[in-house]
Amino acid sequence: MQRRIVVAAHRKSAEPGALTAGGRRPAAVRHAGWRRAMLYALAVHLLLLTVLFVSLRWTTRPGDEQTIISATLVDEGVGTGRPIPVPEPAKPREPPRAKEPDKESRQQELERQRQQKQAQAEQQRRREVERRQREARADLGRRLAAEEQGRDEAARAARRKASADSHLSVIVRELMRRWHRPPGLPKGLRCTMRVRLGPNGEVLQVVVVKGSGNFVFDQSVVNALEKAPLPMPDDKTLANLFFRELTFVFAPED
Repeated sequence: MQRRIVVAAHRKSAEPGALTAGGRRPAAVRHAGWRRAMLYALAVHLLLLTVLFVSLRWTTRPGDEQTIISATLVDEGVGTGRPIPVPEPAKPREPPRAKEPDKESRQQELERQRQQKQAQAEQQRRREVERRQREARADLGRRLAAEEQGRDEAARAARRKASADSHLSVIVRELMRRWHRPPGLPKGLRCTMRVRLGPNGEVLQVVVVKGSGNFVFDQSVVNALEKAPLPMPDDKTLANLFFRELTFVFAPED
């Protein structure tokens, strides 16, 4: 209590003449108080601005958060008497098994394979039939050609034979013209003669194949053949085929 009184007395002694008559302060005192108030207000505003600026700089912006992870190291089994578990080795992964087709899929696959084999067999059968048909047509063509050729050859042979027979009658008439009947020969004699001729009809050899039984008659025929060349056909092919060697029957009375 005494301390408070001493402070009050001291303050009063420190401001002598602070109040004028009537209890009012002088103007200088009022102006000094107003300036102090302005300074206080300005300082307060500066402080507020500073605090606001600092608070804005330290405001958490998106992306600035940091996650703090708290970890505690625990030593298991140490001092507890329990064995430390050993991790089991990882089992090798089995390769994925192919999905087995169901019964319907297997049946469809079997049916597809059956149809494919059937199509291949049908195609092979058609190829075989076509091959046989080609061979049959070729064989028929060859036979027809051979028959045609045979007919042509037969026709040519027949024509040659007819020409040869016709020319043989010419030779026999020429032989009859040359032959002279020996006196005293009986009638009805005949002999078979073989004559080998040269390219121009010259007589190279005469052979009595079957005699008449009368030597004079047979020899007279040989003499008639050897007198001069016999007439040959103009067709060289016909002459070479039929008239290089002739076998004929000579019967003057026929």
